[in-house]
Amino acid sequence: MNREQGFIVEGYQFFSQEEAKKAAQELAKIKILDEKLDDTNTEMVLALYKKAREQQTFETQIGFTYLRNLQTYLIGEKAIGPEELPLPIHYSKYNWEKESVRIKEEYRAEEEEIRKKAEEQVNKAKEAAKKAGDKARFRMITICVLVFMVIGMFFITLTGNNENILNYKTVITNRYAQWEQELTEREAAIREKEASLQMDD
Repeated sequence: MNREQGFIVEGYQFFSQEEAKKAAQELAKIKILDEKLDDTNTEMVLALYKKAREQQTFETQIGFTYLRNLQTYLIGEKAIGPEELPLPIHYSKYNWEKESVRIKEEYRAEEEEIRKKAEEQVNKAKEAAKKAGDKARFRMITICVLVFMVIGMFFITLTGNNENILNYKTVITNRYAQWEQELTEREAAIREKEASLQMDD
């Protein structure tokens, strides 16, 4: 068998290594059969021909050529008629090319299916990433709003007049200062009143 010239067995060129291997196996079978076959015994040749034909023992051109030789011998010996027990052809270059086209189409279909599935996975990943990004943006905006609200609350608390935990010291200090001023003013008024009463006496 030579790949450069094709797959050659016993002068036949095959289109695949597998077919050439089958042909070589069939050639070995033929040699064994020829050793055991008495080609002068027409009944024995007919039995072999029928059995090989029914069991589809041969699939390559080498095997068919052998069967054709047996058929020709049987027709010559009038054991069968020219149209009787014809040889079924299982293999041809056309079948090989047709099978090659089928395999290529199946491969292309599988390739397309894989490409579609990959695209679907990529699109799902993109969609998931987009959703995750949207959620992250929403969280960030929510956090910013809450931070501004807290800052605003602190600002209102610090600058407001109402007493709270943050400005209680200032409020109490201011309140005591106000009370002190009121007391001072009342003491001054009382002193003035006392002074005016003494003057009257």
